[in-house]
Amino acid sequence: MYQTVKEDCKTMWNGGWIQTDSLMNTRDLGGMPTQDGRHIKPGRLIRAAMLSEGSADDLKTLTDLHNLRTIVDLRGDAEISTSPDPVIEGVRYIKNPILDSQTLGISHEDDIGTVAKKMPEGYSHMVHVYEMFVHNDRALSRFKQFIGYVLQQKEGAILWHCTAGKDRTGIAAMILETALGVSQDLIMEDYLYTNVCSKAIVDMVMADILIKTDDEKVIASAREMMMAREEYIQAFITGMVLQSGSIDAFLKERLGLDEETKAQLQDMYLE
Repeated sequence: MYQTVKEDCKTMWNGGWIQTDSLMNTRDLGGMPTQDGRHIKPGRLIRAAMLSEGSADDLKTLTDLHNLRTIVDLRGDAEISTSPDPVIEGVRYIKNPILDSQTLGISHEDDIGTVAKKMPEGYSHMVHVYEMFVHNDRALSRFKQFIGYVLQQKEGAILWHCTAGKDRTGIAAMILETALGVSQDLIMEDYLYTNVCSKAIVDMVMADILIKTDDEKVIASAREMMMAREEYIQAFITGMVLQSGSIDAFLKERLGLDEETKAQLQDMYLE
């Protein structure tokens, strides 16, 4: 299904995209540089979309080549029931739903076109979702738990994912990369890489929608909900600054990422 993604994703920074047969938007953050001249260790931090379509060879690639030992599933129960993660021998599975599907506007019974009809302003909806991450106590507690799981991962790789590997996964990556000292410009680049690595599936879904409707509002709304936009994650960043005065202050106050914890993460995951 995702074969055409492969050539596009080779333009990513070294150590990023993981080549598989069927998985979408799966990336090892190993090699990502930090502002103090260090790099994230390979085979330690992996961000991904849902894993349910992974072949046996794909899963072997993750475990054998990228040292996968823990999966943190950020999806809600409805998404998980529709597309459960595969059971992988020797890999710990943790369910850590950031927000329920209803809050996010996701229904396991609806395709993206149906959702777009219900929410014809896809761009505004996505901005609202990212703003909600800042103010929703449950979401913040789950992101804090995610950081706790990362701190527990003494060896091997921890992989976190949602459905498309874009919104919940993207925010989790942004939080972690900030704590590790990656520049905000590179964090934004990493977030926007989703548009490269998800292009094939987005094009396929949009082609299906175009067959079903010629409503330009629905078409535009569906595309906006599937894309990573700078404005989306910027809404999260702006919300953090407005609430706490700075990104660092927000991460410390709401997620427990003080200087000692950040130093611990850096000792574990940087080289």
